Amino acid sequence: MSVQTVNFIETFLSGINFNTYVDSFSDDGTNTTLTVREMFYAREGLTIDVDGTDYTIVSVDYDLLQIVVSGVIVAPLIALLQPIVYFHGTPLAVTAEMNAIPMTSDKAPLLYVYEMITEDYNHEISNTLDRTASVRMVFLDDSSRYNTTDEHYNSVITPIANLVNKFVDEIIADKSTFVRTLIDRSRRLNHVKFGTYTDNKGHEKTIFNDTLTGIELDIDLPFRRLNKCKVIQPPQ
Repeated sequence: MSVQTVNFIETFLSGINFNTYVDSFSDDGTNTTLTVREMFYAREGLTIDVDGTDYTIVSVDYDLLQIVVSGVIVAPLIALLQPIVYFHGTPLAVTAEMNAIPMTSDKAPLLYVYEMITEDYNHEISNTLDRTASVRMVFLDDSSRYNTTDEHYNSVITPIANLVNKFVDEIIADKSTFVRTLIDRSRRLNHVKFGTYTDNKGHEKTIFNDTLTGIELDIDLPFRRLNKCKVIQPPQ
């Protein structure tokens, strides 16, 4: 029996490794600057785990691959960003779910998967393709502190773009789950203050009560057919 697509995405997301090695570091007596190999979705205000201890990110520099954290760290080795929060359902249901979480920092960054998922099943048993799920999702982060479009792009869209790239790369690399040759494209749309969009007017009304900015990803996931092995009972 195949796993529900929404459940698969949640499990798949939680399994992505967002560890990054620290190549060099320095401190000014108050904060520590980490030069890392991967920035992923690092931004000001996020929590980052460095060798098992949580710190708050003070600033980031994507050009230099540097993350400045509060506090002095001695010989940091590995950093891990706070996990992505997963939501799925109708906007109304997810809004209620999000409203039950008072702090925006506890529900963002997030991945929201739309309720409606179209799945085309392949009934040719000999074919390795089981079904293709057309999934619409949006990766979002808190943007309440920003005003201009440039601020949203530099401080939120850029980190989220790294997250989307990582997610798609992991999908493409998972040959045991997907028919790789059928993943030929994805469609992306930037959303500053994610909400209801009207041509020539932009986002006129936010969908959720939190101010969120991010990138919508539309992708077709070609799930590989699971092998169904016949179980042979030993002779009695």
